[in-house]
Amino acid sequence: MTGASTDTRTSTSTSTRLRGAAVLALPALLIACALYWSAPAALADVRVLQARAEVAHWRANGITPGPAQWRADLDALTDSLARGPANAQTHEDIAYLYALRGAAALAYPKVATPMLEQALGHYESAAALRPLSSSSWASVALARHYLRRDEAALWFAFDRAMAYGPNEPHTQPTLFFIGLQRWAMLDPARRDALRAALSRAQPPLREQLAQLAREGGHPELK
Repeated sequence: MTGASTDTRTSTSTSTRLRGAAVLALPALLIACALYWSAPAALADVRVLQARAEVAHWRANGITPGPAQWRADLDALTDSLARGPANAQTHEDIAYLYALRGAAALAYPKVATPMLEQALGHYESAAALRPLSSSSWASVALARHYLRRDEAALWFAFDRAMAYGPNEPHTQPTLFFIGLQRWAMLDPARRDALRAALSRAQPPLREQLAQLAREGGHPELK
C-alpha cells in the first residue's frame, strides 16, 4: 500500500508539474505566434516611415533620388496604400515620386505622360480625402498643366488652391508658376489674385514669388 501510495503521489506530482509547465509555456507560445505574424507588418511600417521621411526631405530640399531609392520608396508606399487606401499623405507621397520622374522627362512624352497620369490620379485622391488642402489642389493643377489636358479641371483646381491657400508658402509658388506659364490666357480675376497674393506675401515667400515673376518674363510683378 505504501509503495502504491508513493507511486500515486509521484504520478500526481509529475502531472501537476507538466500541467504547470504547459500553462507557463502557453503565453510564450502565443507571444511567439504574435511576433511571427506581426513582424512582417512591423518591418513594413518601419520602411514606410523611412520612405515618408526621405520623400519629405527630397521635397523640402529639391533633391531628385536615384532610380533604386526611388523604386524602393515607391514600393514601400504602394504596399502601405494597399493596406490603408484612405491615407491622403501616402497618396501625396506616391504622387510626388511619380511627378518627379514625369517632370524630369517632359522632353520624352512617352515616358513623362504615364508618370504624370499616375501623379495626377494620386493627387486627386489626396484632394478628395483632404478637400481643404490648398497644396493638394495646387498639385492637381500642376499635373494637369504638364499634361496639357482638361483646361476646365485645371482651372477648377487652381481656383480651389487659391481660395484655400492665399498665403500658403507651399501653395503660392506652384500657382505662380502655372499662372506665369499661362499668363496670356489668364482672365483678369486670376491675374488680380496672383498680384494680391504677391502683395500679401511675407519674406522669404515674397522674394520667391518675385523671382518666379522675373524668370517668367513678368518683372512688373514685384
